[in-house]
Amino acid sequence: MKKMSLIYDPSANNKPANADTLFLNNEGFKQEQININNNESTLKLDISALLSQGEIEGTECVGLLIEQWRTVASICDTFRNFGTGVLDPTLGKMLKSFYIIDDDAAKSTESNLLSENKREYDSLPTNPFDDYGLYGGYQVSIDPAHSVLGSNWIIGEDDDIYDFVKKHKGYENYSDKQIHDLLTTLEKTGCSYVAVANAIFWQYRNHGDIFEEKFGFPIRGKDGDLNYKKLIIEYYLNTRCTIFLDEPHGKEAFIEYFLMHPDEYKKRFGEYCAVDPEGKNIDEQQILFEETYNRIFFENGQKIFHTQNDNKADYSISNKLSHYSKEKNLGLVCKYYKRAEVTEKKIKEALMAGHCVKIGVTNYKLEYEDGSDYSEKSNGGHAMIVTGIAPDGRYIVSSWGEKLYLDPKDAESITALIIKQNPKKVPGGATLDKIVRDINMQTENIENVDSAAAIASGLLRSKVPRPGMGRVTKASDFNVPLKNKRK
Repeated sequence: MKKMSLIYDPSANNKPANADTLFLNNEGFKQEQININNNESTLKLDISALLSQGEIEGTECVGLLIEQWRTVASICDTFRNFGTGVLDPTLGKMLKSFYIIDDDAAKSTESNLLSENKREYDSLPTNPFDDYGLYGGYQVSIDPAHSVLGSNWIIGEDDDIYDFVKKHKGYENYSDKQIHDLLTTLEKTGCSYVAVANAIFWQYRNHGDIFEEKFGFPIRGKDGDLNYKKLIIEYYLNTRCTIFLDEPHGKEAFIEYFLMHPDEYKKRFGEYCAVDPEGKNIDEQQILFEETYNRIFFENGQKIFHTQNDNKADYSISNKLSHYSKEKNLGLVCKYYKRAEVTEKKIKEALMAGHCVKIGVTNYKLEYEDGSDYSEKSNGGHAMIVTGIAPDGRYIVSSWGEKLYLDPKDAESITALIIKQNPKKVPGGATLDKIVRDINMQTENIENVDSAAAIASGLLRSKVPRPGMGRVTKASDFNVPLKNKRK
C-alpha cells in the first residue's frame, strides 16, 4: 500500500477528490467523534462508535484511522494501570524523598544554629505569652505530613513526633497512617488541649529543669520556642476519650457526655432516653445517667471509663486536668465557673493573682487589637486562654498561636476554668513558708510590699510579664506590687 498523507481539503464539499484526502466535515462523522471523545474521557471503550463506519463519508484513510484507534483503545486498561500502578507511586516516592532531603537539611541547619548560639538559646524566654515565637499553642501545625491520594502512604511526617506518639501506652504499634489520622483529629478539635497545655507552660515558665523531669522532654523545642507540639500531644494521648470517675467533676462529665451521645448509652447500657428538641425530659435523663454513674463507680469500683468519642466540654476539661495533674504531680487545681458566674471582676482577680484563665465560648467572633476582624463569627465552640483585659473591656486571648481580642458581647455564652497552683505547692516543690522567707530576705530594703497572702497567691519570682500585667520594676526582680521604696 502506498504511503498516504492526511490532508483536510475544505473545498472538496464532501466529495472524494483523491485517495490521499481525508474529509472530516461530515456531520455524521462529527457526531461519532463526539461519542468517542465522551467515552474516552471516562476511560470506557464504546465499540459501536468504532464500527459505525456506514455514516462516515471518506476514503480508505478513515478506515486506516479507525483501525489505529482500535489499537489505542484496546490498550487503554494497560495505560491506565501504568499510570496508577507505576507512575503515581514513583512520583509519590520521589516527592517523599524531597521531604526527607528538606527535613534533613533543616535539622542540620537547626543543629548548627543551636550549637553556635547555645548561650543565646538558653536565654530565650519560656513564657508562653511573650513576644517570642507563638503566642500560646497552635494545634493546626502539629502534623506537617500529608496522605498521598488518601492512601496509606504518608509524606512529610516528623519522625521525632511520630516516634514520640509510639512511646505512649496503647500507641506502640500505630502505623504512620494511624498516627497521621490521630494528629489530624487533634488539629481539628484540639483547642481545649492547647488551652490546658498553655496553662501548664505558664505554671512552669521559670522552672524548665523541673518541667523536663516531669514530662521527659525539654520545655523548649528544637526551634527555640516552647515545646507546644509534644506537650499538647502528651496531654491528648493521656486523657482523650476518658472520664475519670473518681476525680472532681467525674459525675458531671459522665452525665455531660451521655447527654450528647444517647445512642452510645443505649448501646452500652441497654436503655434509651432521648432528649426531645425542647429538652423537656432532660432532667429525667440526667437522673438516669447519674444512677448509672453511681452503679459503675460506687458499686463496681470502676474509676476509669473509656468512651467512643472524645469529650471536650467544660466538665470534662476540668476532670481530665485534675487527673493529669495528679498523675504528673503538677500541683494544679481547677475552679469551674458556669455561664452566669463568669464576670469581668472574677477574671481580673484571677489574672492579678497570677492564675491562668481558660474560657469556653460559643458563637463568638475574634478580632485584632485595632478592631479589625480576625475571622467571621463562628457558630461553634472554642477554648482559649485569657491573658489580660484591654482598657476597652475586651478580653486579650491566646488563640491559634496569636494574640487576639474578644469582646464578651460578641460571644453567645462564656464559661471559665481558673487553673492555679495548689496553695501548698509550687512547681519546684517548695512550701509557701519557704517562698515567703526568701522574699522577705531579698526585699529587706523595700517598704510596703503587699501582704504574704498576695505573694502566696502566685506572685512568685519572675522576670517576664504575667497575664494582664506589665513587666517587673527595675527595683526588684520579684513580680510583686511595690508602693514605696526606702529613701
